[in-house]
Amino acid sequence: MQGIDSAAIVSQHPETDWVWVDGEHGAIWVEEIRRKLATFPDDTAGLVRIPGGDAKEVEQVLDAGGDGVIIPKKRDPEEVERFVKSAYFPPEGNRGQGGPIPEGVDNDEVFVVVQVETPEIIEQIEEVAAIDGIDSLLVGPNDLSNFMGVSPDSSEFQQAVDRVLSVSQENDIVPGYWVGSNDESEFVEEGWRLLSLGSASALLETAIGDRIP
Repeated sequence: MQGIDSAAIVSQHPETDWVWVDGEHGAIWVEEIRRKLATFPDDTAGLVRIPGGDAKEVEQVLDAGGDGVIIPKKRDPEEVERFVKSAYFPPEGNRGQGGPIPEGVDNDEVFVVVQVETPEIIEQIEEVAAIDGIDSLLVGPNDLSNFMGVSPDSSEFQQAVDRVLSVSQENDIVPGYWVGSNDESEFVEEGWRLLSLGSASALLETAIGDRIP
């Protein structure tokens, strides 16, 4: 499969609503992200997770064609708001305009996801949810449990996750979860609406395993 982009393959599936393009752990950046996004069908959203060190990254991935941005590992509402505002043109935000805004591109077309991965954000989740411009709060269970110092099976972790779900629903924010290899139907029943089913390579590996004994 040399030269085949697994994310592009997954994006073509008729049941794929969105694809997570990882600029944090994926060791790729703007030009490669631009090429990757260009392969996605019009009805499949490309949401790009930024490295997260500079709010300018938000503008860069949106200018590269991202339909939205995923903001990781923030620890306080002020930091979250600074990154969120970078996704929107004035007056809602402070996203810069490098040239004429393409037809059909405006603030209503951007989808902003804030990952919930630190105990500090859990402690202030109500304040985070009150920030204008956040479309989804998405739990990253691996990092969140690691930073909390607890097992994902612990009651403390489950209480934190339940709090994110409840606050999201109360504030008309889409609750999201990195499901990975777990059964997504359980998360749907609980009320989670933005689900990541794992990496494209893992999905393809599972599909191949289902076909080859």
